[in-house]
This record gives sequence, structure tokens and C-alpha cells, in this order.
Amino acid sequence: MKYINSFFIVLFFLIPSPTEYIFNSFPLNYINLLLLVIVLLNFKKFIKNNFLPPLIFCLLKLLLFLVFSSNSYVCFDDNNIEDAQSSQFKVSESYCKASFNEPNNNLDLYSEKIVEINNFSMFDNNQSIQNTSWDLGFINDKKYNYFRDYEQSQLWFPIEANYYIENSKLNYSTINIKYSGELTIYQDDKEIFNDSSYNFLSQELVVVDNSKDINIKYKFKSFATNTTLPGYSYATLVITDESNNLIRLVDNFEILVFVELILYLLFIYICIFRDIRKTFNNVTYLLLFLSIFIHQTRISLSTVGIFILIFIYLFIPRSYINKINDFLFSFIISSLSIFKFFPLSNTIYQRGGTDGLRYESHARDIFVTGNLQAGEDLFTSQPGSRYLLYILKNIFGENDILQKIFILSILYFCMLMMKNKFYSLEINLIIFLGLAYLVSSPTVLLVSESLSETFAWPFITILFLAYSQSQKHSKTVFFLSGLIVLIRLNYFPAIFLFLVLFQKKNLIRIKDFYIFLSILILPLLHNLYFGNSFQLWVRSIDAESNIRVDINNFVPSLINNLQIIIGDYSNDVIRSYVSLRFLFLQYLLIIVFLASVLLAFKKMNLEKLLLIMIPILFLAPHLFFDGITEYPKHLVAGYISIIFVTLILNKETNFLFSKLKLNSARY
Repeated sequence: MKYINSFFIVLFFLIPSPTEYIFNSFPLNYINLLLLVIVLLNFKKFIKNNFLPPLIFCLLKLLLFLVFSSNSYVCFDDNNIEDAQSSQFKVSESYCKASFNEPNNNLDLYSEKIVEINNFSMFDNNQSIQNTSWDLGFINDKKYNYFRDYEQSQLWFPIEANYYIENSKLNYSTINIKYSGELTIYQDDKEIFNDSSYNFLSQELVVVDNSKDINIKYKFKSFATNTTLPGYSYATLVITDESNNLIRLVDNFEILVFVELILYLLFIYICIFRDIRKTFNNVTYLLLFLSIFIHQTRISLSTVGIFILIFIYLFIPRSYINKINDFLFSFIISSLSIFKFFPLSNTIYQRGGTDGLRYESHARDIFVTGNLQAGEDLFTSQPGSRYLLYILKNIFGENDILQKIFILSILYFCMLMMKNKFYSLEINLIIFLGLAYLVSSPTVLLVSESLSETFAWPFITILFLAYSQSQKHSKTVFFLSGLIVLIRLNYFPAIFLFLVLFQKKNLIRIKDFYIFLSILILPLLHNLYFGNSFQLWVRSIDAESNIRVDINNFVPSLINNLQIIIGDYSNDVIRSYVSLRFLFLQYLLIIVFLASVLLAFKKMNLEKLLLIMIPILFLAPHLFFDGITEYPKHLVAGYISIIFVTLILNKETNFLFSKLKLNSARY
């Protein structure tokens, strides 16, 4: 019973909002995620409180949702869209395409409920769905794996959408429609408008009957390849009133938003702020304001601008820094990094022929079918990421942007927490290098591509944080370690060594090892059940192509692969993926790591030796296997471990300024 208060606090955030305006609760939006994480970071402070206030707020919010929830919805379909030639996986068919924004089993009726129709392009003459407000997550499916020059462009995906609007929710006799494409409007099966416009944006005033519901059929059908995109903008459909104000498909919308705002403010003050206000300071309020402002405006900074922000934050007086501030700042820099590439759409559309599209498709297959088969009877790609992606999409819906912000924030937050543990000038400079590496464009773009490696990185940073803080969470450590290996089998040697280190520090119990083994056996159980085959792990369909060592020229081949790991800017492939600035950061991380190792050598023990081996075990396999495809996706885990190992070693060596101070004192 001691957790019941915390339970109702968390539940409040998960109850959906009828307006979806400021505090859309589930799937989580940006502001609710901020508040929820702040609660979780201070979880123990809410345990013993009276659960009655948060219970009352939960009931009030639930009542608002049940009474005022929208009954308008949209059905997306693809009846006239050809499957890609490479669509080799089973695709579940339904009249309406499923949406993670609203899990439902009634796909013969609608995809999701809506509170507005506001789908527009960000730029004039926009040539990509990515730069619009259309959130069509179902496109990330192997069914639409277009990547050949003669195939349909994913950027120019044809849209078929049927909108069903309760006219009682409109309360307008005239609606203003801005559109490009084909538009037909019905009332009681009677056509009242029909027109098309592709070459320019059209605007029409349509008179509607207040007593009848409205059916809007919209199509944007224009075949185009990646090399033959038309000269006009991508699809637009916006419905406003005569004054160009968005029409909200909820009764008494303005009043309801005001009531929700008051309800939230009271809840935050009574149930949250009063218990944790002592942890807030001026920096907290500033960061909270900035994080909300950045989200609402979706502004972005250049990578150099983000570097400057990081440098300023690292040298804020220690008395102003706490877990909440570190978390808020992590959210700020991750948001700035993501919005730089995705300024409008919440959905990230994966490119055809990529692993990201494969994993997105597998996660969607679980969602549509309700089956853990996950797109494959026998695993041919790393198994873990599709299930984790499915969980994340159930939390964040089709808001891929917020999902990626969350993943990046964990990386940044764990590193900043190391600063609080080992505070010194040296530590600050190492963390600056580490954060600069992780906020750089190549790393951020890899996270945005839903690659399997990227889902393991946050868990690796959490393990390092737990190890450095000597936290005894045996079951959690084994669980996270198992997840990392489930996501990427090639991480097994480094993770197993990590478990040895935890054991040497008495941070885990051997009896909990069953958790780790239970997770590792899951792929075998999947393959036995769905594929009737004793396949222990993954049947790689391109294993031979991943081997990058020439037996006939063994030593030169190893040297070449070592240069790739370090970052050879003379290599044309590497230069096509990353800039010299990124490689320079990579070189600095290597130099700092080697300096830390050398200075720690005098006091070397078995524990430090094993710790130093972890980055090597992450990187060494790529002396023999592919390390250059989508550079540096195969290597980032190794460089993350380099950063954290350097921080742990420097806790004792202080290799930069402390040595200079010592020499000055001697003279």
C-alpha cells in the first residue's frame, strides 16, 4: 500500500486528454513526459503521502475524457497503392491502417480519432512528406519498401484518407478548406463538393448543414520516383473557420482547455510540487521554461551552438546542479538536436532498403496482429529491438520524435550524472567531449533511423552509471545486460565481462544469473514455436558479406580495419557519412582514454584491467567484421564505453590539470 499514492500520480498522466492540446496524456506528449520523469526521479518522496488527492484528480480527468472525448475519426487506406517488390514479409490487411496513436481493434471503421484536421507542408514547393504535419506511421512497413529508382518514392507517398466528423462538434455552417489533391465532401451520402487541385494550393468555402454529419474523402494520388518528383508541393488538407482559425472537433473546446489547464496546475502543485519544491532552484525553473519553449516552437541550434550550451551548463556552480536539472538539460539538448533534422512531422519516415524500416515493420506487425511472431517465423535479424520498439510506440504513439528525444536524453543524463559523482575540472572536460560526440549529427541521425544498435546504447550507459555509483541492483543489472545482448548479440563479450566486474565489486548475486539466461533463451523459444526449428539465435541472410578481413592479406586487412575503427578521413566511404569535426572528437576521445590508461598503469589492478578491456571488446570484433556500413553505427557503443571508462579511471588519475598543479607545486 505504500506505493499507492505514487501509482495514482503516474496514472493521472496516463489518462487521455479529450482536447489533446497541451497535456495529451496517452500516448505521452512532451510536457507530460517531462512531468512524469520528474516524478519518477523523486519517486521515494511520494510514497508515504495520502493517496486521496491524486485519486480525486484522476477521477476528474477521467470524467472529462469520458464526457467530452471526440467522436470524429479518420480512416487511412492504401487500396490503390502497389506493394514494393521487396515486400517479402507477411502484411496484415485491414480496411483502415492501424495507428499507434489509438490502439483499437475496429480497423474496419477507423484508424484513429481526431480533434482537428491540420495537415500542411512546412516549405513552399515541399517535395517530401517528412516536412509536413502528416503523421502516417503505417508507411514504415516492409510493404512499402521502395528503394529502386523505378519504384514509388516514399517521400511522395500516395494518401487516401476518409474523415468522419460529427457536425454537432463543428457548430459551423461554413467551413474553409485549404487543400491540394482530390477532395469530395458528403452529407448523408449526398455529395456537396467535389474538386481536385495538384499544381497549386486551393481554398474553398463550403456551406454545411449543422444537423448532419460530414464525410470528407481526400486523395493525393500522384506517382513519382525519387528522381522524378513533381514540381508542386506535397499534400495539404486544413479545415478552418472563415477567420482561418482551426476548427476543433470537440464541444466547448476553449472552455475545456481552460478547465484542463486549471486541473493540471492544481494537480502539479498539490500532488507534486509541494513534496519536491526543495529540489527546485532558479536553474530548474529556467530549464523547465526552456524545455517547454523549445518544444512548442520546435526551434533548433547548430551543432556548434549546442556545444556552447553544454560548455556553459558544465561550469554552472555545483550547488545549482541536481538530478532534475541534469534531466531537463538532457531533454533540451536532445530536442535541439532532433528538431534540427525534423522541424515539423512527429513521424520519422524510414528510408526504403534500410534496417530501420525492417525493425519498424516488425514492431508494427506485433501491433496489428497481436502476435509475438513479429514478422518472422525464424529470426533473420537481431530479435530484441523490434519488441522494444513496439513497447516504445505504445508509450509514445506515432510520435517518433519524442521517442528519439527520450532515447538521447537517457544517454546524456547518465553522462551528466557521472559529473555529479566525480566532480572536477577534468571530469567536466571529458564529459564535454563525450556529450559533443553524442550530440553530433552522425550519432543523432543513427538514433533517428531506428537501428538495432541505438536501442542498446541507453542500457549500456545505465550499466556504467550503476557500476560507477556502486549501486546494488542485482536483478536490474542482469535484466539490462540480457536486454543488451538480446538487442545486439555481438555485444555479448563486453557485457559478460561487465557482469564479471559487477561481481568483483559485490554489486550482483550469482543466484540472479537465471534472469540473464532466461532472456538469452527467448530467441530459441520463438524459433521453435513459430518456425519449428532448433535455431539458437539468428539465421543471418548476409553473414558472409559482413566479414571484412582478407585471409590472403591478413595483416594489411587488419590495419585497414583498425584505421576504420579509429576513423580514417582519407576513406571516401567514411567521409560520405561523417565530417572531419566528428572524427576529430573521436580522435580526442581515443587520446584521452589512452592517457588515462597510462596514468592509471602505476596503480593497475585486475578490476581496472577488466574495465579497460570493455571498450576493446566492443570495438575489436570490427577488426574482422563490417565496421564501415552506415559509419559509425557499429562503433558508437565502443566509444560510449571509452567515455565512461575514461571518467571512472580519471576519478583517481586526474590526468589533466592535477598533474600540472603538482609540477607547479614542486617548482
